[in-house]
Amino acid sequence: MEYERYYSFPSGHTSNAFCTATSLSLNFKKWYVAVPAFTWAAAVGYSRMHLGVHYPSDVLAGALLGVGSAYATYKVNKMLKKYFEKKYNGNP
Repeated sequence: MEYERYYSFPSGHTSNAFCTATSLSLNFKKWYVAVPAFTWAAAVGYSRMHLGVHYPSDVLAGALLGVGSAYATYKVNKMLKKYFEKKYNGNP
């Protein structure tokens, strides 16, 4: 296995994994969705450190970025939905 020579901050794999887990958890509010999703996301983060391609700070920053971006997108989508429903359904 060939290792990368350049490290990135934050971890993109971890960010994507936590973004996916957060999105699933926000849209399907059941423990049996959230627990496996975040377990998988944590395993992705751990694997990045175990393979030696990221430092723990890279993984932590990626996780925070993923969770934050998913939550922000969720909130913006709710606001836009409310706005357009009001606008196109004729409700003042």
